[in-house]
Amino acid sequence: MNTTTNTKPVLADTANAFMTAIKAVKRRIIICAGTGCVAGGSLDVRDAFLEQLRALNLTVATELDTSQTADIDVYLSKSGCQGFCQMGPLVTIEPEDILYTKYLSPSINHHRG
Repeated sequence: MNTTTNTKPVLADTANAFMTAIKAVKRRIIICAGTGCVAGGSLDVRDAFLEQLRALNLTVATELDTSQTADIDVYLSKSGCQGFCQMGPLVTIEPEDILYTKYLSPSINHHRG
């Protein structure tokens, strides 16, 4: 008896739902959450970004919700290790493809470097 189900259609539907959801995002800020960056304070950087973005009354998502229908000003997400640990914490801004290294905090409004 074969109990394996065909998951390709399910995966394709899930991928399409996330692609649609990401199109509603105006800007994405990606905070590295690899071990080196976390040790350097990246989760504090993420919390500071979240606080400041909300203070600006921007619509911020920290998880990509495929049922979200309204535009999202900022999608604040974490990534795994980007392999550049000695330069962390890393912050990437999309769609501009800006990479900040040794980032302190958005409340300081600059990065180490």
